[in-house]
Amino acid sequence: ELLETESLIETFGVSTKPMWRSPYGTGPADKGEVLWNAAEVGFWQHIYWTLDSGDWQNISADDVEARVLYWTDKGYIVVHHCNSKQTAERLGNIIDRLGKEKELSVTTVSALLR
Repeated sequence: ELLETESLIETFGVSTKPMWRSPYGTGPADKGEVLWNAAEVGFWQHIYWTLDSGDWQNISADDVEARVLYWTDKGYIVVHHCNSKQTAERLGNIIDRLGKEKELSVTTVSALLR
């Protein structure tokens, strides 16, 4: 799955290597063999998130926005999902409000880790 996804992403002229995130919040301690196999094909930096937006749950877009705005702080990695209607509806608003209300900005994981 990592290599298949990487191949699709490379069509845009970019790569995610060496970073990746395991699905469903399973952290590195749960996936020793998976971590080893991922590293073998160039994905050696497992990225975890600081805050789950909750957009995968049966909660409203208002609740997703409130959760992210309340809990997010400097340096946080907030997980949102591409297929989430709540995120699609509110992400622009969340980003704007994080900037105005908390003086935070969106950046890449690479920049954050630097």
